[in-house]
Amino acid sequence: MVLADRNAERLLALVNDVLDLQKIEAGKMSYEMIELDLELLKSTRDAITGFLND
Repeated sequence: MVLADRNAERLLALVNDVLDLQKIEAGKMSYEMIELDLELLKSTRDAITGFLND
């Protein structure tokens, strides 16, 4: 992927995050609650813990 493409994707993600923050502040953000498998989350956390602490 070309550097310009990566930078454009990063900029787009940043703009989307700012727009989401504005929605949250305005009370217009919609949420969808779903059930998650707690054991799956725990195993995922355990699998990436080493990467986060490096």
